[in-house]
Parts: sequence; C-alpha cells; structure tokens
Amino acid sequence: MICLGCQQKIIDNVGSCPFCNVKYNAEKLRFIKDLGDAGSLVGYQKSYKLILLKNIFKCIQAGEELSVDKIMCKVKEFYLNRIHNGLPADCDVDSRIKNITENTTIYDIWAVFKANPYNVINNQGFLFLEKNSKGELIFVLSDDIVRDLTQSECDNLLALIDKKLDLYYSKWGGKIQAEEGDVRSGEELPEDNSCKSEVANESINGKATKTIPIDKTRLSVRSKHCLMRSGYMTVEDILLLGEEDLYHIRNMGQKSVEEILSLIADYNNGKLIYDEPTLVEENIKIDEMDFNCPLQNTR
Repeated sequence: MICLGCQQKIIDNVGSCPFCNVKYNAEKLRFIKDLGDAGSLVGYQKSYKLILLKNIFKCIQAGEELSVDKIMCKVKEFYLNRIHNGLPADCDVDSRIKNITENTTIYDIWAVFKANPYNVINNQGFLFLEKNSKGELIFVLSDDIVRDLTQSECDNLLALIDKKLDLYYSKWGGKIQAEEGDVRSGEELPEDNSCKSEVANESINGKATKTIPIDKTRLSVRSKHCLMRSGYMTVEDILLLGEEDLYHIRNMGQKSVEEILSLIADYNNGKLIYDEPTLVEENIKIDEMDFNCPLQNTR
C-alpha cells in the first residue's frame, strides 16, 4: 500500500511509516485498504461513496463539523455542477441523482445516500451518525481513522478520491471536473446515449432483472456473501466487474469468480435464472424521524 503521508510504498501491517513516521493502526489500515488504489474501482458501482467521502474529508481538512445537512448540500452542488457543464450527474443510478435539478431537496439526496453508501460504510464500522449539542445530525468517523490524521494525509486522501472519481466517470465518457469553471475547450461531451448501460437487456420476460437482489440469484451462498459484504447488492452492481475486479474482493475464490462471471454472461445473453424476488425499490422512503428523533448509539 501507499503511505498517505509521504506517498512511499509500505507494507500493509505497519505501526508507522519508516519514511515519514505517519502512524497507523489496524482500523486505519483497514479503511485505506477498503478505499482502494487509485487505479481500481472495486467496490464502487456508483459515485455515491466517493462523493460522500470526498466531502467528509474536505470538512475535516477545513476543521469543520461533519454536518449531514451541509454535506448533502455539497453533494447536490457537485452533481448540479456536472449537469451545468453538460456532463451526466451519474449513470444507472437512482433517478433522484441521475435527474437532479435545483428543485431536488436535500432530503431526497439524503434518502438515497443513507441507504447506500452510508449504511454500507456504517456496517463496516467506519462511519456513524450522532447529534450535536443543537440536535443536528452529524457524521462521525471512527476514532481510529481520524486519530493522528495529519494535514498531509488528509490532502493525499482527497487527491486519491479525486483520481478514483476521474477513473469512475471516464467509463461513461464524462469527466469529473465540474466544480470549478466551464468544460475545457476541446473536450468532447458525451452523446445523449452515453449513460445507457452496455449490457444487452433491461428485462427478461418483462421483469426488470437489473434490480434483482444478489441473494435472489442462483449463486452459491459463499459467492452471495462475498459480494454482499463488499456492497454489491443487486445484479446491476456487478455487471461491470471483470475477473481481476472479482479476485480483489475479500474471500473470493476461483470457483466463485467463475460462477459470477457465468451469471453476468447469462444476463448479457438474456438467460439469467433467478428466484422470484421482491424487487429493490428505486425510491427509498426514509421517515422524517431520521432527522428529528433521538438517535441511538450507532457505534
């Protein structure tokens, strides 16, 4: 892995970097490994997680409280700036993000982000919700991640996230840069169909198979658990994964990789077999009490 302080290559079980003395603990190392290398999108089926972490670390960098309301405003601003620069907000995602407008509410965005990525990151033990002294909802990163976090580490984390965002949006023919200035002269904007999925079919026998939960497929229990523990919850989430991506998933063996690749091939050929599911709803409803009621300790 790469040290967040000096960018030198180090082993992934160190207590401190031998080059710059940046301190590491097991939880911090686990978080960095989960974030992944700049050239990998394993675990990133949508832009949500990267956008959330980007704004969380920008607040940390500025010494600001991690207000959910403020960070969701920044998320909205990011996607709107892409739209204003002729770029897609994101593709194959919840319509509230894909079709975001000035009229989209912060509550709509939080409804999407609370289900995923927040719940996924929370289940990994990295991020929590609390209320501040004013009763406002705030994010709280694990103490082991932020303890001894230097300004240099924070800067390099943000640089890493931006590189991953560049890589993510490059697969749609778009660009990440939409926060400052207009689209650069000479850049080619995506065609109107640039957000269409590259897979062959949207449905089988009239059913929307892309939204079928992983646990309703005919994959083995081991394969399902490997995918779901890494945040791959629906068939749609795995369609862009290749063999190398699958081998990077924790506890994924050769048999599971072959099984998943076969499932993707069946989908592309219109031959996917699955158990009759209760389809994942696109519009996730989150009770307004998420903002108003006392929170239990989520750590």
